[in-house]
Amino acid sequence: MCSNKLLDKTVITPPVEEPVTLEEMKTWASIDYDEKNMTIQGMIVAAREMLEEKYDIGIAKKTIRAIVDNSCGGIEITGSPIGNVTGFDRDGGDVELSIIGVGNKFIESPCACYLEIEYESGYDLPDTPMALREAIKQQVLWMLEHLGEEDFDTQISPMAAMSLKPFRRNGTGIFI
Repeated sequence: MCSNKLLDKTVITPPVEEPVTLEEMKTWASIDYDEKNMTIQGMIVAAREMLEEKYDIGIAKKTIRAIVDNSCGGIEITGSPIGNVTGFDRDGGDVELSIIGVGNKFIESPCACYLEIEYESGYDLPDTPMALREAIKQQVLWMLEHLGEEDFDTQISPMAAMSLKPFRRNGTGIFI
């Protein structure tokens, strides 16, 4: 039986800036002390990465390298929105890709059991939707409130989950 799979995915160029700044986060959460600045800054990055992973979206612009099994054709490129996509074979040679889709992008061909792709994922800073920025702030606040609890760094804030509901997908490219 034919199946497509994401075999590996690595961020090779991380975001230059986060969509939420430390000062913006502190103002939004009414935090007027500086003792936890480093903790909050780290939580902003962790919250964004957690939300990107959980919801299979790209929030901050980054470059990703992935290895996929596209044996059946039509594998989805994860982390929408997707920018430029380049394909490589096992030896690092260029591979011409046939990409379909507008919002979500899929590799129609080549159908191959091993294909490396490099692509841009996420929004340019000024274009980041407000709902995504709010979800990051909501997640950071939730993490601060639950700091020290067993699963504080793996649980999604109920408020962030509500903010991201329009972005939630079921892995087949269909919003649920």
